[in-house]
Amino acid sequence: MKKIGEIVKTCRLNRSFVPLLLFLGLLFRLAHYLANRSLWLDEAALALNILERGYPELLQPLSYNQAAPVLFLLALKLLTSLCGAGESIFRLLPFLAGAGALLLFYPLARRAISPGAAPLALALLVFSDRAIYYSGETKQYSLDLFFTVLLLLLADCAYRGGYRVKDLFWLGAAGILAVWCSHPVVFILGGVGGALFLTACREKQTDRKTPVSLAVLGAVWVASFMVNYAFFSGPATRNQAFFDFFADDFAFFIPGSLGELAWYPRTFVEISCNPMGFSIPHAGMVLLAMLAGVIVFWSNKKNFSLIIICLPLVLLLVASAAGAYPLADRLLLFTLPLFYLLIAEGAYFVWQELSRRHLFIGAAFVAILLSIMAGRAFYHLYRPRLINQTGPVIEYCLARRAEGEPLYVLAGSRMVFNYYTFGKEIPHYLGEDTLGNPEAFFADLENFLGAGRSWFLFSHDFYDEEALFLRYIETRAENIAVFKDYQASIYLYELRP
Repeated sequence: MKKIGEIVKTCRLNRSFVPLLLFLGLLFRLAHYLANRSLWLDEAALALNILERGYPELLQPLSYNQAAPVLFLLALKLLTSLCGAGESIFRLLPFLAGAGALLLFYPLARRAISPGAAPLALALLVFSDRAIYYSGETKQYSLDLFFTVLLLLLADCAYRGGYRVKDLFWLGAAGILAVWCSHPVVFILGGVGGALFLTACREKQTDRKTPVSLAVLGAVWVASFMVNYAFFSGPATRNQAFFDFFADDFAFFIPGSLGELAWYPRTFVEISCNPMGFSIPHAGMVLLAMLAGVIVFWSNKKNFSLIIICLPLVLLLVASAAGAYPLADRLLLFTLPLFYLLIAEGAYFVWQELSRRHLFIGAAFVAILLSIMAGRAFYHLYRPRLINQTGPVIEYCLARRAEGEPLYVLAGSRMVFNYYTFGKEIPHYLGEDTLGNPEAFFADLENFLGAGRSWFLFSHDFYDEEALFLRYIETRAENIAVFKDYQASIYLYELRP
């Protein structure tokens, strides 16, 4: 009777608490989207590919060290062709995907984990800083998150529905579509297919035809993936600059030194911070909750939930050790539902166990786990996330620049400048990429400087060139105007005779 009473109490709490969480989650994402900040370097580089290419050219490897799924690119091209090329249009699809992932996640959590743990899992995604951020970013990572949630939910429906043809059809169709919209979704498909097949083979009451149907389903997914990889995503992702950038983020099959062995705990702490959204002091609590979650699944014989959550992570680790996929921040956004389900199940168990000794100890464990994430989410309602607000700075320059006045554009600002001046003929001098060498930077400025008034644009200032410029120019020219926004500046100087 006591257990039944607890279930009734939990259901009543969920009915009032879950709608509030969903409202907050949508509010956080909508506020971030409506902030309409300037596109930053990576976004601008992807946007330029969309603007400069037609539909057929988007099927080829992208320029500017970019890579994105084919259907995502084509959808962005269609949106910008119909609605214009503003920041909000480029970010509309990621926003809708982020909102969709949030709305589908609670039905998934209710099915996959304990009723009391489901609101906690939802709270983790609601307050997730990276999930919020990438719902307003012109990149595909929010779609990775959406298709992870969708496929896990459809797989759970197929499992609990007894592998009905209708459920398998919708799961199969979603999987075929997903590989054209998301690169890492292949790990989710591997986990989903493996979990369904293993469970069907193990359960005696399952129809003998079910494993065959699942094998056919897996073969169709593999065929869709292979076609996409052979002609589109494979060539697009064979970018050495990408692998060089993430060189320290690949796992090891067999650690050959203490440094390689230490990579694993260090990487776990980094992942618990980004993309999971916890802080370094929380890493121990996160690990405890995850281990507790595995134990709860195992002891309650929730084999399907355990396999479908853990198998994609195992496949991901193997791929990383094989040098195929780095374990780094935004590239792991799609794993958030897996981690949050596991953490929520374990944290709820720890909460219950600690509350038996003292009610407030259990509540404090969960509160501490959520504190940083919730605080950050509410803070950004007041102060939106900003990166290199170059758009207003360029607008200021173009509105005041007289015809014929030279314009110097810092090398790091090139992508953003080209996006905000796309379709306009704006004469400018593009600075050389001097990689932080002061002498080379000063020599580049000498090549640009002439008599009269000149403009200087600084954003994406990776080597503190703006400070070098101010030190260099103060004895050579008189400042006429300056306009600054977040991490971006424009200067107007008149050279002294």
